[in-house]
Amino acid sequence: MRIVEAARLITTGRIAPELLWQITSVPERVTIALLAGRTDLLPDSANTPTSAWKEMDTRCRTLVLRRAPAYVRRCLPGYIPSLSPFSAVAGMARANVSHPATAGVPHTNQYQAISLSSN
Repeated sequence: MRIVEAARLITTGRIAPELLWQITSVPERVTIALLAGRTDLLPDSANTPTSAWKEMDTRCRTLVLRRAPAYVRRCLPGYIPSLSPFSAVAGMARANVSHPATAGVPHTNQYQAISLSSN
């Protein structure tokens, strides 16, 4: 059974977590609990964010960082906040890039007329 599918079955109430814990490994249990946003389901060996992070392998870590609820991801040691496309840094980066259509045109004031004919 896929980890994401198992987390969905728990959140919808179709399967009891205790039944699922009998057939999964500890890293899978940690991943399923974090994906479901249910920190109460974490095993005793992984009841803190750091210990949960250490229990998971790379595949499970990337899955949790992509699919877990935001409040769970923010607590984990591997969380790196991403810049929103409307941030000031992204806006400054876009402002410094010239458009290909205006590559050879000298920069002028926005109210000043530009003559493209050569006189």
